Amino acid sequence: MDQSKGIFSIILLAAGASSRMLGVDKLREQIDGIPLLGRIHTACLASRADEVIVVLRPCDALRRSTLSPKAKVVENPESVQGMASSIRVGMTALDARCQAVVLVLADMPDVTAQDMNALMAAYAPDVGRSICRAKTANGVVGHPVLFGKAHFAELAALHGDVGARPVVAANAKAVVEVSTKGEGARVDLDTPADWATYRRRNIPGSNDN
Repeated sequence: MDQSKGIFSIILLAAGASSRMLGVDKLREQIDGIPLLGRIHTACLASRADEVIVVLRPCDALRRSTLSPKAKVVENPESVQGMASSIRVGMTALDARCQAVVLVLADMPDVTAQDMNALMAAYAPDVGRSICRAKTANGVVGHPVLFGKAHFAELAALHGDVGARPVVAANAKAVVEVSTKGEGARVDLDTPADWATYRRRNIPGSNDN
């Protein structure tokens, strides 16, 4: 890539509390023997992004252990305040050359490196495409979402637990929807029931535990 035009970054948001999992950490639940967080981190590293920043809760050695030893980790001391606080923390860690950042949710098992690459390929701020949002093969919008540098100040000012939706809503004319394969842009695993359903559909011979 021509670095004179800036680099692409990923912020992997992994500081949530798993509050709907009845005491189980969803990001350490395994798929094919790999913790979910490690699975999505590997996908991020396999993309064309120039840097991958992982936002974790403070002193979360168990989640950190699922990552590559070379992972670039930042801790969010205000993680209990919601996703916006993790976005803000991640933004402070971006390389100064970053031209666009992809926000990736850590509880989405079927998001691939190809999905992230498709968002980066679609980024074209010179023709008004400065926010690129993944959609399923059936056309349902979801995640990840890429934001160009023009929106960095808005991301850094977010508050609450609704993620970056306010930035997308406020810049509707700048949004381009990017098709991805399958339903991965909408599949997230928040509850034991979500995990049980996912395993029944995707992991032959597995049980729901």
